[in-house]
Amino acid sequence: MLDAAALTTPRVAVARRGSGARKNGHWAWKYLRIGAVTLLCVIWLLPVIFVVMASMKNSDAMFSKHGLISIPTSITWSNFSQAWSEGSMGTYMRNSAIITVIKVPLAITIESLLAYSLAYRESRLRTFIFGFVLVGMIFPPQAALVPLHSLLQDWHIFNSWVGLILVYLGFGLPFGTLLLRGFFRTVPRELHEAARVDGAGPLRILWRIVVPMSWPAIAALAIFDTVWTWNEFLFAELFITNSNLRPVQAGLVALNGQ
Repeated sequence: MLDAAALTTPRVAVARRGSGARKNGHWAWKYLRIGAVTLLCVIWLLPVIFVVMASMKNSDAMFSKHGLISIPTSITWSNFSQAWSEGSMGTYMRNSAIITVIKVPLAITIESLLAYSLAYRESRLRTFIFGFVLVGMIFPPQAALVPLHSLLQDWHIFNSWVGLILVYLGFGLPFGTLLLRGFFRTVPRELHEAARVDGAGPLRILWRIVVPMSWPAIAALAIFDTVWTWNEFLFAELFITNSNLRPVQAGLVALNGQ
């Protein structure tokens, strides 16, 4: 009879070779993913690097044959001070900061109230109202420019932060409501029922139970809203003509060619 050890030895060797192949494949896939992520990071960073290098060049180097992608031979630090003082970048950034600080908390408060009502309030019109709000997500902002211009003029809030913030609130409301409503619906109804038994009203349930349990969604919405408000250009360019009130994105147009 054959020895049992002699029969099992080839199987062990095959198993070890299979395990080694799987480990090699795992490491190959791991390095492939790292390489792909590194390549994407480099592609994403290249425009940023070119912008930083361009900001350090003088006019002659910038408008040379390879001005945009060439490495600066000398660094012109005065570009930053001139942009801040003569280009009024300090004023523009201050305006954007004020608009963002006012708009984002106000938008999240309104969207939280609307999302809570659409998520929990029993009403026959709830579905209709939610659908009406979502229509704003597919409505192109360009189609509303002329009506909004006339409306702001009639309300005497054209060329003011109040009018601009109202426009921002209107176009940001659908996305924020959709995001918060979906997250609010994940809060267990048992908590609402227990709070009602204790005598809590809808607003108290919202601010004491739903909002503290929805901080991840609110934080994500705040980040999205802050970035969008800071980077918005179209409305700011058309509805703010006073250079002392313009946010940074609209103010950058004034620096073109300087």
